[in-house]
Amino acid sequence: MMIIQWDESISVHNSVLDSQHKQFIKLINDLDEVTAGRGDVTSKVIEAVKFLEEYAKTHFAYEESYFTNNNFPEAAEHQQLHKTFISAIMNMRKELDMRGASMALANDISKFTADWLIAHVRNVDHRYDAFIATGKLPPIHTHKKFK
Repeated sequence: MMIIQWDESISVHNSVLDSQHKQFIKLINDLDEVTAGRGDVTSKVIEAVKFLEEYAKTHFAYEESYFTNNNFPEAAEHQQLHKTFISAIMNMRKELDMRGASMALANDISKFTADWLIAHVRNVDHRYDAFIATGKLPPIHTHKKFK
């Protein structure tokens, strides 16, 4: 069962970023399988935390250079949201290292990643996508901050 499927509402019209977002969706769906009782919780949680740590480094570095190079006026705010994500991933790593993999941690990671994808990519990332495409920021009411 897939809880999130790729569609154009997630696209930011950059092939590298879209490809990375598709990998993120795969992680969410893989975690959903485990939290539904299908698959090995331990290996999937370890794999998920490693993936998220690497994703935060490579994806955010590329994305931030992309929108900075395109003079996106909300770059600093966007980068701050990335720091919030990184902090959450660091907490997941601490939990994994201290207590080991568990169904509770798998559920936490699954919920966090699904919420992030919907709140961040569909709302926040689309602001730089719109700006790069049109030279204008979309109306602020379409922007929801990720907490």
